[in-house]
Amino acid sequence: MRKRLLVLLFGLVAQTCFAAGPAFPGGPGPYAVGLRIAQLYDRSRAYPNKIDLVTGLPTSGERARPLQALIW
Repeated sequence: MRKRLLVLLFGLVAQTCFAAGPAFPGGPGPYAVGLRIAQLYDRSRAYPNKIDLVTGLPTSGERARPLQALIW
C-alpha cells in the first residue's frame, strides 16, 4: 500500500514539474534562434531503380536519393 501511494505521489510531483515547462532566467537573448527544414537530394546515389520491380515499367520522376536536413 505504501509503495502504491509513494509511486502515485511521485507521479503527481513529476507531472506538475514537467507541466510548468522550462524557465529561462533573464528573458530572451540577443540572438535569434530558429529551426529550418531543408529538403535536399543526393544526386550521386540513385534511390529507386531504373525499372520498377513490381510493375516492370520504367521509373519516372526524380531518381536522386532524398535527404532531410534540420538546420538550427
